[in-house]
Amino acid sequence: MSLSKTCLTLPLHSKLDDIEKLLKIYTLAKSLSRPFGFAYIRKNFILRALSRTRGLIPLYKEVNIDQRLVSFLESYITLDFMDMLFHLLKAVSDIEVRVNNRVHIIIMDHEKSVTLEEEPRNYLVKVIIVFPRLFRKGHITIFSEKTLFPCVLKIIKSVLSEHQTLDSYKECRPWSELSKRQVEFLMRSLRNYSLEEIFLVIFSLRPSKNEFELRAGLDVFKYGHDLVEEILEVTNRFRKRARSERLRNAIVRFESEIKKYRSRLWFADLDKDLMVKILDCIRRLSEWARVDKEELKSMLPIPSRRITIRLWKRSLDDLFMGFYAGTCIALDERKVMHEYIFDPYTLFFRIYVNTRPIGHIKVFICKDEDSEVVLHIDYIGLSRGKYERLHNDLKLYSLSAIVKYAMLKNYRRVYVAKDVIPILQAKLVRNSLVKLGKQVYSQYLDKDKFLIWDALPNINSFRNV
Repeated sequence: MSLSKTCLTLPLHSKLDDIEKLLKIYTLAKSLSRPFGFAYIRKNFILRALSRTRGLIPLYKEVNIDQRLVSFLESYITLDFMDMLFHLLKAVSDIEVRVNNRVHIIIMDHEKSVTLEEEPRNYLVKVIIVFPRLFRKGHITIFSEKTLFPCVLKIIKSVLSEHQTLDSYKECRPWSELSKRQVEFLMRSLRNYSLEEIFLVIFSLRPSKNEFELRAGLDVFKYGHDLVEEILEVTNRFRKRARSERLRNAIVRFESEIKKYRSRLWFADLDKDLMVKILDCIRRLSEWARVDKEELKSMLPIPSRRITIRLWKRSLDDLFMGFYAGTCIALDERKVMHEYIFDPYTLFFRIYVNTRPIGHIKVFICKDEDSEVVLHIDYIGLSRGKYERLHNDLKLYSLSAIVKYAMLKNYRRVYVAKDVIPILQAKLVRNSLVKLGKQVYSQYLDKDKFLIWDALPNINSFRNV
């Protein structure tokens, strides 16, 4: 493509600060991209970002080791990266930026990638702006086809005559959806990642529409527990309080009936409608036995708090799950979350207590020695503090939830690492599993494990049918 070159004197005020220059270039690049295509800005335009409380912010993946290399970069970044930077500038008030007086903008008719490692040979428009300095005038150089030049020049003159402030910048998705807490998580993640690396991860997210969600005490119960026996313990306490023979007979009839439904009340696969009817009968019997409502709640095998286990959607909020639970997969701890979230053979199930995210279950899709596709529970991370007393129960609910998921998705077996739950009424095995897909960080994949469920009925000795 034959491009013409034109050099003009730049009508810019010499007292533009770094933020104003940043906004000016962003607005110009965005205005040029609207009629022509996609805009890229050379990385060496933004030289440094510094937080007074957090220190130097690593901008690009190339300069994680030596920030002084920024000025030599010849690679390009899209405007979306600047959108992320502007959001941080507005959300974190103590960030200062320093920009280069010389900036390159190129416009392409298609989006080649999020970043360009080098300047492409073919582009529609290239604009080089040199901002004025003390005793030096600024100038602008335009490379474009002759037919495009009038439109390019008109856009440049219009943008340069405008006055922009950070307050006038309109935030866009997904950055506008970040909460204050998530912004704090993002800033903390810069201990391990450059801003560009975090940007590339977030920009590449494609959340799914998974709707798998289970309620503890309604959809699943504690792994290995006999739900019928636990209900019979409750009715036995009613019988001891019964003051009439009629109530005792009603309890006996109820107990006789419930024993018939043992196969429909398995901890990982129960008949929810039947369970609702049973709970309704128990409430009526409790009223007859004059059992207080609060006391009844403590008797029932149902958690007093709302516990929900939900399959992740590989969303922006899921990226931060390690921060919520305070575990090692937080972005400022192990540098692994970016691998997990793009690996289709890694699953996370998030644990909520009263809508608060307090933990997660890491599951790998593997093949075992029989070449069967199975699930391996590699890790269960839970918040400490006031939730620590719930840990044992949450782990047992988690096992039941994964078994339920395996049944729905037709996986052959479910294993859990022995290090996750050292004591469990299940078969201990030493077979090796091979994770499908790419290799990612695993805590216990090659360690001893329990076989907690097998699709063959005769192997499920823990299920009373």
